[in-house]
Amino acid sequence: MFAVVLFLVSARAELAPTEAWLHLEVGERGPVRGRVRYALSVGEPTAELRLDCGKAVRIRAAALENARGGGGVPLGWTRGAGTTGALRIRLPAPIEPGAATLALEFTAPVSTRAPGGFLATFADSQRYLFTHFEPNHARDAFPSFDEPRFKHPWTVDVEAPVAFRVASNTAAATLVRAHETNKWGFTRTPPLPSYLVAVAAGPFVAGSATEVGRARNTVDVLATSPAVLKSVLGQVGPAVKWAEDWMDAPLPWPKLDVVVAPVGGRFGAMENPGLVVLGSNSLGFWLHMVLRHELLHFWFGDRVSPSSWADIWLSEGPAYWGSTAPTAELAADIWQPGLGTGTPGPVHVTSFPSDTVVFTPRQQWGAGALFAMLDAWRSLVPSGFDSLQVVLRKCVAARIDGHSDTPSFLAHLAAAWPDLPVAEVLAGLLEEAGTPTVTVGWRCGGSEPGVSLTVVRGAASAPAGPLPVFFRVAGQETKVVLLRDSTLVPMEGCPAWVLGNATGAGFYRVTYSEAGLAALRQLGAADLSKREHLSLDVAP
Repeated sequence: MFAVVLFLVSARAELAPTEAWLHLEVGERGPVRGRVRYALSVGEPTAELRLDCGKAVRIRAAALENARGGGGVPLGWTRGAGTTGALRIRLPAPIEPGAATLALEFTAPVSTRAPGGFLATFADSQRYLFTHFEPNHARDAFPSFDEPRFKHPWTVDVEAPVAFRVASNTAAATLVRAHETNKWGFTRTPPLPSYLVAVAAGPFVAGSATEVGRARNTVDVLATSPAVLKSVLGQVGPAVKWAEDWMDAPLPWPKLDVVVAPVGGRFGAMENPGLVVLGSNSLGFWLHMVLRHELLHFWFGDRVSPSSWADIWLSEGPAYWGSTAPTAELAADIWQPGLGTGTPGPVHVTSFPSDTVVFTPRQQWGAGALFAMLDAWRSLVPSGFDSLQVVLRKCVAARIDGHSDTPSFLAHLAAAWPDLPVAEVLAGLLEEAGTPTVTVGWRCGGSEPGVSLTVVRGAASAPAGPLPVFFRVAGQETKVVLLRDSTLVPMEGCPAWVLGNATGAGFYRVTYSEAGLAALRQLGAADLSKREHLSLDVAP
């Protein structure tokens, strides 16, 4: 769904939100009521404002306020066509360039099945509510500027039943108690796009992990049962330490809470900064990897957000690659669906077929596989240049509270690795609809013995650059070939086997002869790593 975005009658870059205040009223049943105020930067006169607003969100009032939040001028509005329904705010007279404040009151539904917005789950007949806005479902909760390029601070407060505990992206600054409800006020956030604003509310069981991370913080864990709480509490500290060590930096957010929502299905987890939400599918065997993944997102996606949904691979790629690399089984499990079968689509999706943005495995796991390929390539061509991990750290440090985009990353990587044609290689692989397939053969004897390599490429909108192919023959070191179509790599003798995807991180599938594959399957740990063994089971 490509976002139905905020537009002016003129160019859309002429107006943008600079800050937001969000008030929510949640209960043990029924919809959510709320108010949202946006401070706006107006670039040129306009008589109409457009926001993203889901069809099920009801607008109860709209007003234009002065800078202090008073003197509201009531406004009219209309709804656009389509499932996302742009909200058109009519102004009595054009706004002059400068600053303005738009305030809206709304009522939003709470769903138990929808992919995003306000979601409710139940345990022991008690209601637990949490938000899930990625990719562009903030509009299903309140009228919003629902595209990642809009990034600004938020101040959130929530009124909830006295039995509820409430958490948001930042720490609670105030708690006003009343007879039936409490009002929780949270501190102002660093700049965030709308899809990362988060709230969880319900009669949670709570516990704390103390002395966590380099800042020695206390992390609150909220769950629906003591057993679930205990299973998560022990994993939080090690996950934070791992993420901070991987980035060589403290966790880049003022606080961390972890909420376990009793929801399964397609929902796995969400990296809301300061409020990580774990679904039922994240528990057990996957938990340590999921926590690492979501914490890496605090850098890749949260503090540095994609400029558009086309650039989400720059958030998902490092998180999948970094969190799965320590375990061969997890790495292979991510690599296989990421490379996909048939024509899974490009990693860098520049347009979407409808008004609903849906992230494919290619954009997520495939992006992780792409970063694994870059890391393997760099490690097999040793130099004095930075590792991929260091390059990513430097990219993030240069863009904190800003955005990442594909052209800038390619330029940064090319400057960091001047000895490798990374921009040319990635330009084709990012937009290639299918995974390349490499056929591996061996010529013994004759005048030209050697390894023959042939690649078949998928359709691509960009010219296909050379493909890094990693191969190894018995008794020798792994070699890298930049393959465009076919080549013969001269060798001496006739080895017992040829491995076409050495390291198991090649961004391609491999076709062997029956005898060649049988020889590889007979090898043990002394010849092939666990990941290389696992890669043999991925058919082209």
